[in-house]
Amino acid sequence: MKAIQFSQYGKANVLEIKDVKIPTINAGQILVQVKAFGINPIDWKLRSGAMKAFIPLPLPFILGSEVSGIVMKVSDDVKHIKVGDNVYGRTQHAYAEYVSMDADKTQIIPAFLNFSEAASLPSGSQVAYSALKTMGNIQKNQKVLIHAGAGGVGTAAIQIAKYFGAHVTTTVSTSNIHLAKQLGADEIIDYRATSITTLEKTLTLF
Repeated sequence: MKAIQFSQYGKANVLEIKDVKIPTINAGQILVQVKAFGINPIDWKLRSGAMKAFIPLPLPFILGSEVSGIVMKVSDDVKHIKVGDNVYGRTQHAYAEYVSMDADKTQIIPAFLNFSEAASLPSGSQVAYSALKTMGNIQKNQKVLIHAGAGGVGTAAIQIAKYFGAHVTTTVSTSNIHLAKQLGADEIIDYRATSITTLEKTLTLF
């Protein structure tokens, strides 16, 4: 199969398309034909070597932690996913034609999402849910401030917070005010027009 990998740290030009072996699967795993994968800030940080002191990589290395695609193989102990299912989730080495995934980190793609949309969800939504519910134990009618409401984490956080019945205030740039409204934010702060340090006196809401 083809995969995008790099053999040395550096800028984007160190990435190369190479022929590599199709991954095998172990118990609890599935093999997925990749239709789309997400690209995240952590990818360029790893590729550049900026994080090698903390996360050294075995080079050559294939990046990619978000993926969607079609299930090609399923280990015998996996019962909730079958060959032919359209799935998405978190994994490793997603910049490739095929990837092995843990079945318990994989979900069926809802009918209203395409592969590209589904591949954009796992990281941002996981971070948002962990922060709001797992760590924050968000409750109905709580007031929640979400910075960068138009980003990958922020867009998920707004929707998750609203699902749990919270009152959401978010910060976005002028061009993303409409998006924040669509996502359900109760109060929207244009950070280009309003300083966060003066909110009590000059709160600008839309």
